[in-house]
Amino acid sequence: MIKIEGYHGTDLECAQKIVNTEFSFNYSETHWLGNGSYFFIDESLAKWWTHNPSKRFGVKVNTGAILKCTILLKEGHYLDLRNLQHFEFMVKVYYEEFLPKLKEGVFKLTKVNIPRIRCAFCDFLNTRYDIGVIIANFSEPEQSYLPIEYATSNSLLNLFYIETQMCVFDNKYISRKEICYIVKED
Repeated sequence: MIKIEGYHGTDLECAQKIVNTEFSFNYSETHWLGNGSYFFIDESLAKWWTHNPSKRFGVKVNTGAILKCTILLKEGHYLDLRNLQHFEFMVKVYYEEFLPKLKEGVFKLTKVNIPRIRCAFCDFLNTRYDIGVIIANFSEPEQSYLPIEYATSNSLLNLFYIETQMCVFDNKYISRKEICYIVKED
């Protein structure tokens, strides 16, 4: 069993409810790594998110709060796509199992596009292989985590910030949760 810390930015009222109960999420065909609760590996990104919440998930942040959670990674029940063997497994399953089913129309997607296919595939990994946690890197070159005066100069060196997120499909993988920070207004 591997323990990893994850940080979840949300509204303080939501954070207090989560600590007293458990995480919940709204189903969507376009969640990045499937339908589950999302965590940043970097606490500063969770703080950043409280100032830049995604409107499409319906979270309004009045007073930002950061939850620090311990996520339990059980061998064989998680995919860390930063690990080449895990990534190779995912690619193999995609081409050998998922893609044929997608072409047969097994997955009832309202629209076929990359976000919906990726979300359905991650949900498939969860149900077919009992993958409870998926960790992945991504880069959003257009997303600025920097003050505006530095944002464009970052691309001059052709170096970009790589973000790591984790999707946890079931609360049983979360062993501890605590409010570790309340975001102060600027």
